[in-house]
Amino acid sequence: MMDYSRLGASTVDPQADEVPDSLPRKSPPQATGGNNNERNTILTILHWNAEGISRKKLALANRLKKEDIDVACIQESHLTPHPKHGRRFTMKGYHTFKQDRQDGPKGGAITLVKNDITASEIKVNTGDRAEMIGTELHFKDKNITIYNCYCPPGKEHSLHAMNIGDQCIVVGDFNSHSPSWGYENQDARGEEVEDWQTNMSLLLLNSPEDPPTFYSRSWMTTSTPDLAFATEDIALKTTRQVMGQLGGSDHKPVLLRVEMNTARNATSTLPRWNYKKANWDHFTALTDELAVSINARSKNTNRGAKAITEAIIKSAKKAIPRGARKKL
Repeated sequence: MMDYSRLGASTVDPQADEVPDSLPRKSPPQATGGNNNERNTILTILHWNAEGISRKKLALANRLKKEDIDVACIQESHLTPHPKHGRRFTMKGYHTFKQDRQDGPKGGAITLVKNDITASEIKVNTGDRAEMIGTELHFKDKNITIYNCYCPPGKEHSLHAMNIGDQCIVVGDFNSHSPSWGYENQDARGEEVEDWQTNMSLLLLNSPEDPPTFYSRSWMTTSTPDLAFATEDIALKTTRQVMGQLGGSDHKPVLLRVEMNTARNATSTLPRWNYKKANWDHFTALTDELAVSINARSKNTNRGAKAITEAIIKSAKKAIPRGARKKL
């Protein structure tokens, strides 16, 4: 049983040297790992935007060991798939599932799974858009799917490329704004994420009281682009904690703890619209602006009603936080 008094401790770790470029790249096998019948009751998952992993390997290894992490989902690995110049990334004690950006040295994602957990990769085809890795963990009485996502600015999210089923967790850097996860306003990407969340019946694990995960050195501001979602069967027995800085990245790692053997009542989700946090002045201004273009004298009542409904919903999406969140 791990010592939970250690969780969340802020440490400054040394950075490791780059992994040699000359090592060949190997794809992970279909299924890896050992016997999962005797597992701890807590599954620990860390997700983190590393902003380049090569020089932070030792810092990451120290944190994984200290916090006894079972699965690490890392975004912005900054490795390349080139057969001659690409970098092979390994972590002692873990199996590596890796997707590099095909058209440049930035981006990329890596999922690390402890050797004693049987795991297999789920292929996610996003073309040249977002980078995603799907990993299925195989346990004695259940399988848990974890998607690791990096959605860079200027590229499509491609969220529907993921196959969301039961016992599923989605983590990563979504580069999207919404009041639902702490931003003052919502952008188009944030609306897209909320639509996807609603359509997939996912719960947001981020809490409004959680500290921000990202510090912008340029603007000297903080925000939370790093999000975690889960299906209700997982969300209701999962806790989320923003951890101390790691390896010099501007993003703080986030720790999820899943109670593997705990049954929870699946009736504790909050409403889809958070009216308490609504910006009603903004909502009023938007509806007034959209109402001007509606032909109120049209003889087609259904068409007019549809236009009014669409105007209200469009305004609400921009002014009222939404998406289900697990009840704390």
